[in-house]
Formats: sequence, C-alpha cells, structure tokens
Amino acid sequence: MKFGKLVGLFIIFILSLSILPLNAIDNITLSNVSSNNNRTLNANSKIHTITPHDPIQEVIDNANDGDIIELTGNGPDSDDYDGLYYYSDIKVNKKLVIRAAPNAHPIIALLNFSKINPEGFMDVDGFIITADGVELNGLEIMGAGSKSRSTPISINNCQNVIVNNCTIHDVYTRHGAISISNSLGRGFNNITNCKFYNNANGYGYYEGVISIFGANNIVSDCIFTKNTADYGAVHIYTDNNVVKNCLISNNSGTIPGIYIGDDTDLSWSIKGNNVTGCTITNNKCNNNRGAVSIISSGSSNFINNNRIFNNSRDLTVSSIRSEYNNVDANWWGDNTVGNKSNKVPENNYVVSVEPGFDKNNFVLNYKLKLNDSSNLNDKIPAFDGCVYVNDNLNQTFDASINHEFAFNPGENVKIVVDNMFMIIVYPSKRKMFM
Repeated sequence: MKFGKLVGLFIIFILSLSILPLNAIDNITLSNVSSNNNRTLNANSKIHTITPHDPIQEVIDNANDGDIIELTGNGPDSDDYDGLYYYSDIKVNKKLVIRAAPNAHPIIALLNFSKINPEGFMDVDGFIITADGVELNGLEIMGAGSKSRSTPISINNCQNVIVNNCTIHDVYTRHGAISISNSLGRGFNNITNCKFYNNANGYGYYEGVISIFGANNIVSDCIFTKNTADYGAVHIYTDNNVVKNCLISNNSGTIPGIYIGDDTDLSWSIKGNNVTGCTITNNKCNNNRGAVSIISSGSSNFINNNRIFNNSRDLTVSSIRSEYNNVDANWWGDNTVGNKSNKVPENNYVVSVEPGFDKNNFVLNYKLKLNDSSNLNDKIPAFDGCVYVNDNLNQTFDASINHEFAFNPGENVKIVVDNMFMIIVYPSKRKMFM
C-alpha cells in the first residue's frame, strides 16, 4: 500500500504537529432495544457528489432531508491518490446519508489551524450530528496526532443514526472516537462493522473509544485494536445498550475492554446492558481493574456468551448489587482461571475430554460445557482447537463445538485449545474386543 503518499501530504499540512504511528459478528432480541437499519429516502432524494476541494458544510446546508452526499477520491493504495479531505466541525442537522462514492476511498483528516488554542492544541471535532436518521457509511477518519483533541463523530440527542463500515484511527480523543448522548426514550443508534485503531485519550480526557451517555444503542461487529483508552473500547454510562460480536484485542488502559459504570459516582444505577458474542483478548489493564468491568450500583447487566481470555486481568464486578448482574456462559481460556487467581465463575464454559474405546480405536469425546451442567447454553464465538498425534499436527477443529476423535491405540494425543489451553492424553496400548 502506497502509504507514503498519505503521510507526506499530511505532514505538509500539519507542520509541527506530531503524528501518531500508523500501525496499522446474529441478532439479539431484547424487549427494550431494537435495531432499525432501514433507510426510507424521499422520492425526490438527490445525490450530491463532492471532491476534496468542495466545502462539505455548504453542501449539507443546501441539501434536503433524505438526500445523499457522496465523497469521491482514491485512497493511498491507489496510483492516483486524491481522496484526502481536510475538514472539521461538520454540522449535520438533517436526515442525510453521507457515504463514500462507489469504488472510492475518501479519508477525512481532522484539521483546522484557526482553532489552535494558546496551549498549542488544536481542538477540532468531526461530524456533529443533531438530526434523526443520519447515516455515515464507508468513511475513513484520521486525527492530527497528540497535539489535537477531537471527537470524530458526536451523536447528540438523536435516534436511528447509523455509522456503518467506517474506520477511525490516530485520533487523540476528547469524548471518544464516537460519542453518543441521548435523552430518555430516544437512542436506537447503531455503530456497526467499524474499525478503530491507534486512538488514545487526549490530555485531560478519560473516556472510551466509544462513549455511550444515552440508552438503547447498539455497537456490533466492530474491531478495536491498539487503542489506549482508560475507560475501554466501549464505555457505557447508562441503561439498555448492547455490545455484540465485537473483537477487542491488544488495547491498553485502566479498563481496556468493556466498562459499564461511572467512577465518579458508584451509587449511579446503570442497568440492563448486554455484552454478548464478543472476543476480548490480549488487552493490558493498567491497574487492578478487569478488561471487562461492571462498577456501579445497577443490576441486570448481562455479560454472556463471550470469549474473555489472556488479558492481564479478565473481569471486575464491583457493584453494590453485583449479585444481580449476570456473568454466565463465557469462555475464559482454560478450566481454572477466571480472574487469574480464581476458578471459572459458575455457569461458565469449561472443556471436558472423556476417553473411551470402540471396537478398534481409542476415542476422545471433546466437549465444551457449562461447569455446572453437561448441557450447552447459547453459542459462543468460534475458536480454534488443534489435535497433535505423536507431536505432529493431525487436524484442526472448531473448539466451540463438541467433537469425537478416534486414534490408534498407543498413540500419544495432545489437544490444544485457543493456542494456550492444553490437554495431553496417553492412551492405553490395549485394544477393546467387542
């Protein structure tokens, strides 16, 4: 990828500003949370096509509800790179779709030199959304490094806003890469299929990569990696939000994964949130908090059917009413460790391997089961298992599904789950005669 073109152009425009390094999942039915991804556009909807030279705010101001604004341009992987937009503080107060044009790769850099404050910081934001039903689709947004403090997307007291297939990276954030705030009875905003990497808290600001200050919102099928955010990939302050089918890996912070709570007021009751189908792994916690933490007096928060493993600390439930929160049916990476010092919590998954013989073969029955039952609950995300016979790889399998394996008597068998949990079996040399 010809990324040098992008970096070169970007440095010219930001002069002395420092740049961060560019290192570069099933539906849930809840009575109080719904997802509405349908867009009903006006019969007279108009498509406005713009280039990096066009003022997007002027186009928005002249557009009508239901119109579509398409950003053109080629990305840095093209021989004809021309898709870099320099924008800040884009006010969206109409029901519009703002998206990448077909086959285009527009990149929005958050820059505005007129907003450098006396301390030398550039306080700029990206999209400031105040209308219902707005959709952002296929956009890439990048920040201006450690001398800039930004919130690339702010959703303010709106509902049915969709942010889909967007990438946000290299932003020093004020209130998260995406901030959602809405009053009671509103919400139903969807952040889906997005990627977040190399984002960090700005100086004096401590939030999540996504900060949710309102109820009834959904974050799904997103990837968070290499972010430094004190309050997690997703920080939830309020009730009835859903985080599902996300990959959260290689982040760092006080709580680098999912944080449900408010450190400033532990008596604040936060309830009814649901985290499910996520893989949360290899994250570094900067104190004794867990990669997934519930810290509030609330109840009925659900952490179910996730893979949470190999974090410096996996789970913290510190709540006046923690017994009313549900942390069931998760896989913690092995059969003995939940918080790196405790047994796996009740009603969570463990691996069982039961040996036996048929007429000619040695048989192993591999089972993933709840540790207080032989029955499976709902599915957790798929993960890998490997079977080694006499130290040679024999086969791989989906370790989230039960399997039966047959071997020749006398073979030494090793099963490795999630590249870390190992079961070694030395079968008997005798044969069973039926």
